[in-house]
Parts: sequence; structure tokens; C-alpha cells
Amino acid sequence: MKQLPSDFDATLRPGRFAAACAYLGAGFSVFRLSPGSKLPATKWRNSQVTRPTTPLLESWFAKTENNVGLVLGSVSGNALALDFDDRDLARFAFDLGRLAQETFVQETPRGYHVLLRTPRGPMATTTHRSHGIPLDVKGEGGYIIAAPSALLHGGTYKSLSPGLRVAAVDAREVGAFIAWLESEWPGARAARRRCDRGVQGVFEDFEARDARPSVLKLASNPTRRSVQK
Repeated sequence: MKQLPSDFDATLRPGRFAAACAYLGAGFSVFRLSPGSKLPATKWRNSQVTRPTTPLLESWFAKTENNVGLVLGSVSGNALALDFDDRDLARFAFDLGRLAQETFVQETPRGYHVLLRTPRGPMATTTHRSHGIPLDVKGEGGYIIAAPSALLHGGTYKSLSPGLRVAAVDAREVGAFIAWLESEWPGARAARRRCDRGVQGVFEDFEARDARPSVLKLASNPTRRSVQK
């Protein structure tokens, strides 16, 4: 087995059990990943249907270097993650500091995770890379690596949020947001399909039906439309 760097265990090991308990308390199904890795340490099928107990978490994370994984989808209250593999794309879409006050956001070695919940049902895990945007939606059947995990090559996962609040949004709004990115992000393909009413109209309809501002709209980057194609 490859030896971990001398500073690896000192970085985050003491907080992993506490973090795992906090994630469990926030409604997530938590499971163990191999030390320094994104890969499950063991079969995790049961974690997709049942959340673990605190004693089980203790056996997985106390006095170990296991990384922390969060299962998404129905077992975690219909949780999903917008997995940005490009920092510029995430900053184009959001004021990340403001968003982190409204829902759980973490920095990853390559980008950011934005955690949300869709109360009416889970979303499927999908990728939008073929549409020109380095974004995956991690939902049913998917998982993410969670802070304070660290990778063997030195990358770490760091929370940007003061707590574990996860905002609820309509799944259709997530779809409208992604369609907007596909139409506006400079790196996306030139040929795109658009709804007749337009993506902006979809957002306005959501706001008209709900007195509360949408999280995806509320934390939008006010300068994002100035990016030139």
C-alpha cells in the first residue's frame, strides 16, 4: 500500500468523525472512502438506501485516515450536487460567497460543489460536458467527497459555508439554470436548443409563484453577463 505523506494525517484526520456525524445530522447518508482517494473503501450499495448509525461512523472514521463520502439522491433527502470542475464557470454563474450563506458550498481540488435538495423527488446523475460546460449533476446513485477529506496528491476539500444548511429548489429550476449556462458560457457549443419562452422567463415564473427569491437567482453573479463570447 502506498505510504501517505507525513503531513497527511495531521491535516484533517481528527475532524473526520465529527464531520461525518454532522453530515449525518444534516440528513446525509455518509460512507467511507479509501485514505487519500475518491474511491469507496468497501461496497457502498447499502449506503444508497440506509443511513448509517453513529457507532458505525465511529468505526469508519475515528482514528482512521478514511475520506468522507456523501451519498446523494433519495436516501439523503433528495440531495444533489452541482459539481463544477472549472472554477471560472462556477464564478461566472454565482457570487460564491453569497451562495455559501444560503446553501452548503465546498471548494474541491478542481472546482466547487454546490449542494441543494429537490423536495418533490430526486434528480438523476447527469453530465453536461458534451454540451460544452464542465459540470456534472450528482444525484440519485451518485456521491461526492466531502470536507475535510484530502487526496493523496495534495488536493483538499474545504467548506465555504458557516454550517450545513442545504437549500430546497425545484428540479425544473435546476434544469433551467443549466440550460442558461449552456446558452451563455463562452466555452459551450455554438449550436444550442432554447425554449421558446427563454431561460430567463423560466426563472421569472418561479419567482412569481414564490415570494422567496430563488437561491439560484439570489446568488447569481451580477457580472456574469458581461463575459464576452
